[in-house]
Amino acid sequence: MIMRYPPYLDSVPDPRARRGRWYSLTAILLVGACAVVSGARSIDELAEWGQRAADTLLKTIGIRRHLLGWRRTPSAATIGRVLGAVDGDALDRAVGAYLADRHRAATGTRAASPGRAAVTAFRRNTCPSPISLPGKGRTTA
Repeated sequence: MIMRYPPYLDSVPDPRARRGRWYSLTAILLVGACAVVSGARSIDELAEWGQRAADTLLKTIGIRRHLLGWRRTPSAATIGRVLGAVDGDALDRAVGAYLADRHRAATGTRAASPGRAAVTAFRRNTCPSPISLPGKGRTTA
């Protein structure tokens, strides 16, 4: 199920400069999403969930392995900075598109192939997203 999210989250623009990035935006967002589903309510709890997650799950999420062999998740400060800077509207569109596609797959409804541009415009303008990451306002310690 986790592997269905990356194509949608990859469409969210990364607000960080290319230089110095260790974690992909998609990996940080997936750590946050998994943590929230598991009951995390603050930025610190998001980071704590990542620290306790199994290595195989972190690999699936996209947390890459260091040259020395360890796999470390983003800190609370990194998660807070990224969530504070990410474009909320783009994230809403990505999650809304995912939920709309899941709904269509579950109900078996099919649209009459309107073409990729029409689908993208539809998703951009009409797909609401109910997701809200708790603790986004608590980025300072």
